[in-house]
Amino acid sequence: MTILDLKNIPPDHNKKILIVDDDPFILELLGIFISSFGYEFTAAEDGLQAVDQLKEEDYTIVITDMKMPRMDGMQLLRHIKEYYPSIDVIVVTGYTGSFSYTDVIKAGASDFISKPFNADELEAKLNRIIREQMIVRELEHISMYDALTNLLNRRNFDQKLWEEAHRAHRQGYDVYLAL
Repeated sequence: MTILDLKNIPPDHNKKILIVDDDPFILELLGIFISSFGYEFTAAEDGLQAVDQLKEEDYTIVITDMKMPRMDGMQLLRHIKEYYPSIDVIVVTGYTGSFSYTDVIKAGASDFISKPFNADELEAKLNRIIREQMIVRELEHISMYDALTNLLNRRNFDQKLWEEAHRAHRQGYDVYLAL
């Protein structure tokens, strides 16, 4: 795929989605919609259960309610952005007075949906996020590999050297480089 093909990227259905809501009806409805779109999902009843799920499995997207017991959606969003920055988050809430679209986007959410929501809106937002993730991966590949040989390039070398130097400093060992 070249950068010119980015408009025609089909949705990737090999993604795992975590849905988080304290309302069993909403969890079931989201699960039905997500399954019908062809995505795999896991459900959590609140933010703390979601944190445990995030430790157990790899997720591409988290869809979370805002008002939940024990850990609300904003706390979960902050946790995800701190510990799992590559996971995109869609916030779904019926309490638009408590949290604005701007608040959740500034906190790191990828998108916002107001309840009641419809399947078309949810599917469009999921597909957009997944296409954006694929574009980012392609751009990362382009920036780290030589276009002609597909070998790792100088940028990748600089990044790995920086990572190894920091690891050596943390662990108290020497780093040697031979050219």
